[in-house]
Amino acid sequence: MNLKEELPVWYAMRVTYRRELKAKQHLDEKGIENYIPMRYALHIRGGRKFKLLTPVVRGLIFVHARKSEIQQAKSGISYLQYIVNKRTGDKIIVPESQMRLFIAVTGTYDDHLLWFSQEEINLKKGARVRICGGEFEGYEGIFL
Repeated sequence: MNLKEELPVWYAMRVTYRRELKAKQHLDEKGIENYIPMRYALHIRGGRKFKLLTPVVRGLIFVHARKSEIQQAKSGISYLQYIVNKRTGDKIIVPESQMRLFIAVTGTYDDHLLWFSQEEINLKKGARVRICGGEFEGYEGIFL
């Protein structure tokens, strides 16, 4: 057993067919830390408008666990899959410090937090970004 492989890390994972919350529940029951960025979205059903907490990015969940824990959990969740780097074939792992900042920013369900789709902004992958106003002013990152 390689000790490095047994340290918990944040895996970026995907879930098929909009089952993010089902996967989250399963992981929660197993005591495995996980995170889905959520936001309130306006929905209309039966002519009535209401806000519903929904995943920001469909199919995305971050799981913080040891490799062996993930493998065991995945055996019971066939629709939970690793996201891999297409060039190298390596599983996508988010560094702890970056994940904690990401959770700090996205963990608030503030209506003033704006989410943009890739089509709405003119940034290229790898571009450095900095938040220049509001409660997260000064946070920096790299656009992926």
